[in-house]
Amino acid sequence: MSESPPNWTGHALSVHRSNLKSTSSSGTTLILSFFSSFRKRIWIPVQLGCFKDIPDLRWRTPNLQVRILTQTLNSLGPTNRAGFVKSNTPRRRRQAVPKIRDAFPGVFSRATPIVHEQQPLIFGASLLRFHPIEAALVLSQSFNDSSEGPREKFLGGYSILAGILKRRPGDSYKWLFEPCGKNAVSIRTLKSDESLGTLLDLFQETRFGFTVIKEKHLKAMVGMSDVLRLYGERRVDTKLTAKEVASPAIAVEPGTPLRTALGIMFEKRVRKLVIKGRRALVSDREIISYIFSPLKLKQTRESPGSLARTRIGDAVPVEVDEIPNNSPLHEVAAKLLAANGNTVMCGAGVVTPWDVVIKPWAAGRLEFKS
Repeated sequence: MSESPPNWTGHALSVHRSNLKSTSSSGTTLILSFFSSFRKRIWIPVQLGCFKDIPDLRWRTPNLQVRILTQTLNSLGPTNRAGFVKSNTPRRRRQAVPKIRDAFPGVFSRATPIVHEQQPLIFGASLLRFHPIEAALVLSQSFNDSSEGPREKFLGGYSILAGILKRRPGDSYKWLFEPCGKNAVSIRTLKSDESLGTLLDLFQETRFGFTVIKEKHLKAMVGMSDVLRLYGERRVDTKLTAKEVASPAIAVEPGTPLRTALGIMFEKRVRKLVIKGRRALVSDREIISYIFSPLKLKQTRESPGSLARTRIGDAVPVEVDEIPNNSPLHEVAAKLLAANGNTVMCGAGVVTPWDVVIKPWAAGRLEFKS
């Protein structure tokens, strides 16, 4: 008797279209579901024989977010008219979702942090260090469009710290003066007349909580903090509590080498690490503030390899507030906007803006108020 396959329900993957083809190889049939760029759900039956090492797949493409919804056809019960297994993923209740321009009416009247693609990284990092912004828009001389639509470049904590892992330790000082454009990430933009739901879908798809909104010749940045403020205005709400959306705390020793800590952050796709033995954390913002501080810049200039000897505890950890597990998310949103590091802790783990905004939306539990 053959061994039954493991249950991979809920694993998120991204694959190239060319790989989404059923073959005659034997194996358990899975149902893959993804949203196309036109936001239509498409169902594809695939033989497990095509994906023998499915948990280890790392194929990526921006417009094809794939989720394994089922394990085997034999064990899943009812099917739809086409013969495919019905999805048990949360179905969002029909409700009026506001347009982006209506949700954030003053977005085009506020300043947008901007750097030029040829300016040195040390300049762009200073913007993130001294201003409470999620990223800076990188001005480029060429349009960066794709089949998905217009894109813009951004310089944020994720893209800056990725540069440390890509460079050899001895090249640290030269890296500080590389062009910002070389250390930026490209993200699809949206029009202001698109829905707030489309914006949240984009955040969920890219794993970045910001993008540019366009209206004719105007551009403005919108981020996760803007959506958090909608909780305070009671324009969005949910019945979920802090315990239900909290993420497990990923803790490290203060003596953990910086490159090791960054490797953990990128592997787990988190921006914050808890320091063991303390109710404190270090985020990408604290790391950038430390790396680009006058003292550390002097040390890096005199000894470029010193950055590789940096410990995660050298960056100043931020103490975080603790909240009850049953805290409603509109209260948590208010605390996050006022909290150091945009993070709070509860008995179930850490709660970030991502947890408060994207998790209720993905679960179909975010309610929009008129």
